[in-house]
Amino acid sequence: MSATPGRGTGTIQSVERALDVLLALAIAPGAGPTTIGAQLGLHKSTVHRLLRSMESRGFVARDSATDRYRVGPAALQLAQSSAIRPDLAAVAQPELTRLRDATSETAILDIRVGASRMCIAQAESRQEIRRSQPLGSPMEIHAGAMGKVLLMDEPVDHLQEIAQRVGFRKLTDHTPVTVEALIAQIHKLRRDGYLVSVGERVKGATTIAAPVRSSSGQVAAAVAVSGPTFRFGVPQARAVVPQLLETAARIAARL
Repeated sequence: MSATPGRGTGTIQSVERALDVLLALAIAPGAGPTTIGAQLGLHKSTVHRLLRSMESRGFVARDSATDRYRVGPAALQLAQSSAIRPDLAAVAQPELTRLRDATSETAILDIRVGASRMCIAQAESRQEIRRSQPLGSPMEIHAGAMGKVLLMDEPVDHLQEIAQRVGFRKLTDHTPVTVEALIAQIHKLRRDGYLVSVGERVKGATTIAAPVRSSSGQVAAAVAVSGPTFRFGVPQARAVVPQLLETAARIAARL
């Protein structure tokens, strides 16, 4: 494989080269900058710079003992998302609307993107005071019930890797900021099949979330009901568990 010259300049060329490096690494896992550079006709320093940049975003991972690289969790997540279905938001939207109407609170669907989570669909509550998430904007994965759902099948060393790479920033007084706190909540989620969070990302907000699994058993998305805590507290959240789990199953059946 060789990089195609003359395809772009500046930023575009850097993106193209980074993608070439990522593809080369997918074909030859464990390769180093020298080997990849020779394959692509790029200088070793250029490849090293691109690899370090992608490492910071989770697209590649480096073995510090050997200085060799492999495809990282962010790239794997993109591949999984593509394999799940590209029209996940469209599939889920009518089910979210049904869930919103059944609970009178906002129904949300998030997916994982590397070490972040992203809202791809929602049906907002019709009440004047309501919860809403920005569509398509990355959010901290450690804060809130939906992030734990997206991480619930990850081994402990992967959780530690995410924490080291991006840090668990404290957003409110209730945000978990240690791997130990995250693991404790994930254990509860695995036991119950759902998780409630209160004020972890936004003060005064309660969310209850459950996994949507693909036919292969992977967590494809997190579906949730979210509302202001003064109206939608923990008892009210637990009361909607049947509707939430039914919605997760209905979306999964359409994948």
